[in-house]
Formats: sequence, structure tokens, C-alpha cells
Amino acid sequence: MARSERSYPPSDAQIRRWEEEAEAKRAFDVQRSVLIEAALRKLKKDELVDLLMSLDTYDPSVRWSIEAELQVLKPVDLVAHDLRHAIDIATRVDERRLNDNFDCSWQAYEEIARALEMLVKQGAMESAKEIAIEFMGKASYQVECSDEGMMVEEVETCLKPVIRAVKAGDAGSAKSWATMMLAADRVGFICEEELVSLIGKGTK
Repeated sequence: MARSERSYPPSDAQIRRWEEEAEAKRAFDVQRSVLIEAALRKLKKDELVDLLMSLDTYDPSVRWSIEAELQVLKPVDLVAHDLRHAIDIATRVDERRLNDNFDCSWQAYEEIARALEMLVKQGAMESAKEIAIEFMGKASYQVECSDEGMMVEEVETCLKPVIRAVKAGDAGSAKSWATMMLAADRVGFICEEELVSLIGKGTK
């Protein structure tokens, strides 16, 4: 093994420096929060609303947080539109880093789970099922392209509310949808057990 490839445990001085850097970061975070809070409390209500709306257009994750916190009830067509946008963000693949643990947006995955469940609760099952198939295709491709498939748990979390709702419905349509979901899965194991059980349900 070349000398440059050897690994050595950090020295006590290095560990102390890391601890000091971490402590400094925490202190700066607190200081920043205090300053932001003080500035926000000086704003009038309308100014605060304008600020939040400007942030909403700047970063979709801000919008997701605001909508989740305020429990904004959106019409089905808007939920579906925003859901597809979140899917595009969550399942982006860096073609330059195939078979690597490339970055992905965990906030976008959280929004997908929230939006799919919202469609289910609103009774928009056809939209939920259609978009779930699209999501399976894009998300499983992302898993296929990654090294360790770290997003598998998030993908399954997003899909399970739809699967449960389909399971409670018509057996024939459940079988057809599950078959399309399995066909869309490029890695062959995402929610496999649940989807195969739906096919079995439809043959009884």
C-alpha cells in the first residue's frame, strides 16, 4: 500500500479543532437566528406576508414548508401539478456520477409523500395512481443509477399510502395498476411484496 493511501487516526489536536469548529458553528447558528428573529419582529404584517411570498417563488422547498405548516388545502389539479414538479426535483440524476451516492432532495421526497397522501384523502385515486406509476419509473431509475440506493426507503414511504388505498378498492383495477407499477420499476424490488399481493388479490 502506498504511503498516501494509508489511513491514520486523527490526533488529539485535530479532534479538539473539530470540536471547536462544531461549537463555533452552533454559536453562529444561534446568533444568526436571534438576529433574524429580531428583524422579523420589526416588520408589519403585510411586510411579513410579502417577504414569505417572495421566498416562496425563490425556492420551492420554502413553499412546501409554508403549505405544510399552514395545512393549505389545494384543488386536485394544483396538487397534481405541484406533485409532478416535486417528482422532477426529487428524482434528478447526475449523469456524470452514475453508480455514485449523488445528492438528491430529501425535502422533495417529503413533499411527494405529502402530496400523494393528499390526493388519496381527496378521493382523487385516478390521479394518484397515474402519478404513482410515473414516480415509480423515475425514482427507480434514480435508484438504479445510484451506488447504494439510499433513496429506496423514501420512495416506498411515498408510495405506500397509494398502495393501501388501491388495496381497499376494486380487486380487478388493483391487479391492473399493480402490474403497471411492477413494470415501471427498473430495479425490481420497490414495494415488490405489497404490489405482488395486489395482483394476487385481483386473481381471487
